Amino acid sequence: MCVACTPGIAALARGALGNLAAPSFGSADAWTGEDGGAEYPVILRGGPILTQDERQPVAEALAIRGGRILAVGSATEVKRHFTSGTEIVDLDGRAVLPGFVEPHVHVLMSALAAHWWLDVTPLARPSKQGVLAAVREAAERGGRGGWVVGFGYDPSRLPPDYPELDAADLDAAAGAVPALLVNQSGHIAYANHAALAAAGIGQDTPDPPAASFARDSAGRLTGVVYEGPAIQALVRVVPQPSPAQIAEMTARTLRELAARGCTTIYDAGIGLLGGAADHELLRRLAHAPEAPLRIRGAFTPELAAALGAAPGEGDERYAVVGIKFWADGSTQGFTGALNEPYLGDRGRGRLNHEEDELREQLRSWHRAGWQLVVHSNGDRATEQVLRCFEDILAPAAGAVAHRIEHFTVASDEQAARAAALGLSVSHTINHIYYWGESLRDHVLGAGRAARIHALVRDFEHGICCSLHSDSPVSPVDPLLALRTATTRLMRDSDDVLGPFQQLDLTRALRTVTCNPARQVLLGEHVGTLRQGMLADLVVLDRDPRAVAPERLHELQVLETWLGGRRQRWA
Repeated sequence: MCVACTPGIAALARGALGNLAAPSFGSADAWTGEDGGAEYPVILRGGPILTQDERQPVAEALAIRGGRILAVGSATEVKRHFTSGTEIVDLDGRAVLPGFVEPHVHVLMSALAAHWWLDVTPLARPSKQGVLAAVREAAERGGRGGWVVGFGYDPSRLPPDYPELDAADLDAAAGAVPALLVNQSGHIAYANHAALAAAGIGQDTPDPPAASFARDSAGRLTGVVYEGPAIQALVRVVPQPSPAQIAEMTARTLRELAARGCTTIYDAGIGLLGGAADHELLRRLAHAPEAPLRIRGAFTPELAAALGAAPGEGDERYAVVGIKFWADGSTQGFTGALNEPYLGDRGRGRLNHEEDELREQLRSWHRAGWQLVVHSNGDRATEQVLRCFEDILAPAAGAVAHRIEHFTVASDEQAARAAALGLSVSHTINHIYYWGESLRDHVLGAGRAARIHALVRDFEHGICCSLHSDSPVSPVDPLLALRTATTRLMRDSDDVLGPFQQLDLTRALRTVTCNPARQVLLGEHVGTLRQGMLADLVVLDRDPRAVAPERLHELQVLETWLGGRRQRWA
């Protein structure tokens, strides 16, 4: 289904495009400096500078001028660039790293989940009863525009009974008020009968391609909806916030990501919510004078085709360089495609594409010069994706830095094949932190769960690997990601999941800096602190090398610098 052509979404796109002349980030109180040191150098010294440059991993000082790194090295070397107008920034023991690069988020969905939709995540509502009580309360208030819309219900994180949700539950809570809750994975939704009726979904409604409306043994709709095209059939009739509200929430979300230390993010699905409006809003926000970070991204195939877009358009502030595909669903939602069944006789998940169809789509966009970004959680989906890439890349391997996203349940043999093809992979590492116990005890079993997100293996194979949040699936938090990558500690029990895949800090830091910079096709400009690179930095309150791995998430982001412009966050 073409999200850009869906009537409700297209209406939102037209409204947003007509009313976003001057998106704003509000107060600029966090900013200092006007031109990134265009005339005189700024020198940072007095703390460790962890460059992520293998030729000089640690430096004593760094000089910035004109938004780029002028020099990095010993205090004596950098001092040669001192002038009467130079500003000296004394780090007082604080640590400087390349700004964090978050290679897989969904910005507009994150904005809505955080600032518009009802929060029904297990952290906010740790029981099914609590979720239904929140739905009932929202329905009694009339919801937003007469609907109750929530994000984050996740039975896989509600032990011991892992309660499912259906239309009958939501009917009892919301009554005649349409109610729609999206699973935290983003691949499943739950609707009451009023919502199904409002969307025109009935017993005879056919399933969209690569998606489904679940039915019971008698053929009746259960209210459970699987995958994007089916979810979009409901979303298109949900009352939307105004264009001004969307712009404000999105700007607020980008500032929140910058406050986590991010200076570059990659939106892996531009067009999912508002079609062309997603693209236009992000572009304008990224180019605003006070923009706190850079944005790269991947279009949905439908939007790229509708726009007639070409790769290479854009600049260092905003560029869409990829095309996003979804090969399967969610592991914790039992829809990721596995070779061996899930626990509890829940089947093996589902593939979203026939292999020939996926191969030809990938081939077409590859030949057009786009980066291919393919979501694949289960090993059966990854097998399909690798076969497609092996056919596509044989005549021209390495032409574009293609990516497999999540790579959750993948075998050593599949990792070796990905490495041979020059593919990079990115891991939703906090699957382990937030879902580890559930994946081990309820979804995959101890053996398979211990091998998910195998970073040590990736490095052994020479794969360029990174960490991401898939926000709003999990919060953007690079420091927590570092903690999980180095310890593999799970949230609820403090047990370790797969200790043989604990990554050392040196390599872990690469997965949030230089490696994802390469994956978002900015590796020549960000992710490493060396002469000539853009002066995108993060300042931490302490040297992460002096912190126990299990306490890495306690580090504080004090500042980010974007193109030499300083932003204070603490």
